[in-house]
Amino acid sequence: DFLVDAASGAMMEVQLGKLAERHATRRRIKDFGDMMVKDHGLGIEEIRRLAGRTHLALPDSLSPSQQKEIEDLKDKKGEKFDRAYVHMMVDDHRSDIRDFENQSAKGTDSLIRVFASSSLQMLKRHLDSANSLVAMMGMNVNAEPMPVH
Repeated sequence: DFLVDAASGAMMEVQLGKLAERHATRRRIKDFGDMMVKDHGLGIEEIRRLAGRTHLALPDSLSPSQQKEIEDLKDKKGEKFDRAYVHMMVDDHRSDIRDFENQSAKGTDSLIRVFASSSLQMLKRHLDSANSLVAMMGMNVNAEPMPVH
């Protein structure tokens, strides 16, 4: 389940990153989107290698709910896009870090535990970058409601 969720999440991060590269109004958000595309693209490759080792079938496309989130974000323009994307990235990376920490500590497959553990540094770097975007934009993601998906 962890690898399937991680693959699905990484695919979504790549798609959202591409969207940010095209639609964000701020250069730093576009650059953040580029980082998501590159880093999570590499993560997908590693997940596929691990899944291939156990003949685990991974999704090759986003779930309907993930696709809806992307479509909802596509509908936003300007500042609304920037704020919704950055908010989503903070929320997603907080959740990912919890999942990856749990897997690295309690997972039953040693190779998957190592992958989860080694991915944490990247995820924490992403969260730090997203939090710096929050500060730059004067947002408070803890006080602001989550964008409607």
